[in-house]
Amino acid sequence: MRTRGHLIGVLAVVAATWCGIPLWAQQPAVGPMEKLQKLAEHQGHPAAAVTQLKNFGFEVTPEMEAAAMGITPEDIKAAARRGGSIESRLETVLKRPLTSEQKRRIADAGRDLARNLEGPRKDYVQDVALATGLSVAQAGQIVLSKGKQDPTVDAQAVAKTEKLLGRKLMARELDQIRTADERKQTAARSQQEAYARQLAKITGIPQKFVKQLTVDSCQLSVGGGRSSTDN
Repeated sequence: MRTRGHLIGVLAVVAATWCGIPLWAQQPAVGPMEKLQKLAEHQGHPAAAVTQLKNFGFEVTPEMEAAAMGITPEDIKAAARRGGSIESRLETVLKRPLTSEQKRRIADAGRDLARNLEGPRKDYVQDVALATGLSVAQAGQIVLSKGKQDPTVDAQAVAKTEKLLGRKLMARELDQIRTADERKQTAARSQQEAYARQLAKITGIPQKFVKQLTVDSCQLSVGGGRSSTDN
């Protein structure tokens, strides 16, 4: 084991030498990095290769960390297409079942996410109610879809709001709804980052790729639609 670890260390030095640049000067070119990864995988130690790269001060990209775990971009795409619970998507990527402890921690993270999204959702409903004169209960019926057909706010949501009001929305009201929606989406993105960071720690999958599997968990609908964390 010691000899193999030393071999991987030597390979890291060789990678830098191929570039003709001192280890402390800058990162090696992509080609040598890929060669090093392939050599390490051939020896059966891709994870150790990543560790050695870190030890030598080289940048280790999320793609390299994923490769060290045997995860390919195709695995991420397949898991995203599969849908279902976040647990099942993560298991698709890992190609193995999650442990009971991992499942418990993921469920806790999902509950935290739902709680953290509830505040911005309520704030949005109240903002819409204040902007339009609707009651909070009425404002809670308005759901913005993911795609914005209108440059200001979602056309379908505008139509629903105007139906409830019995009149056309004024430009000022549209502006206030748009601003409220932007605040809500900013909050959602922040919570998504935190959620993906938690799942990355639990599973070892790089956060960049976990995030691709959890986007729908963080969509905020004013109507309080069911999140994938409820699965």
